[in-house]
Amino acid sequence: MSANPTPVQTAAKEIYDMLLRRSFFEATQLADEVAADAMREWQRNPSPTNTDDLMVAYCAMAEAQIASGRMREGLNTALRALATVSRDGDYTTAPHSRMMLCLTAWNALEQILTQAIPDEATRPAVAQAATALGNLLYRYYYATGRADAECPALQDAYDALRVITGLTRLIPDADPAETLRALVTSLSAARLAD
Repeated sequence: MSANPTPVQTAAKEIYDMLLRRSFFEATQLADEVAADAMREWQRNPSPTNTDDLMVAYCAMAEAQIASGRMREGLNTALRALATVSRDGDYTTAPHSRMMLCLTAWNALEQILTQAIPDEATRPAVAQAATALGNLLYRYYYATGRADAECPALQDAYDALRVITGLTRLIPDADPAETLRALVTSLSAARLAD
């Protein structure tokens, strides 16, 4: 977060504080409201600040959903935000927020997979989803590191990447548009996301 946080960033911090206090219902209500406001503002003016705010809001909403035990919904929310801000072909604005959305999506996917092992029919789609998500996380991990080497979330992203690379081989220069499409398609095929 910047030295002068935006109102959305301040609200996101409040949502995370509520989650730490285990006030899941209140956190989810505030997250829904903040995400709706951020979406309206972004649709009116998709500036870099509003793009970042949209991702921050949706990441907080996804985290609230995950904390409430709604992992699939949290995964869908994180992916929806990534897809929304990437519609115009911009895959570079706010790499930290993109990394956080990927990390949130990975955490949701990891929890989903620990609760139910994929069957033989869906295992290839799950592997493809892990690869695609890993490719995106890798891209935004390095972009964030170049932009802010002191970012505290880099360690969490690094740890997630270590797990992912233990499962699959990443393609560091994968096209982000194709990777995002492959991620959504494979999660749908695995019946893990809408």
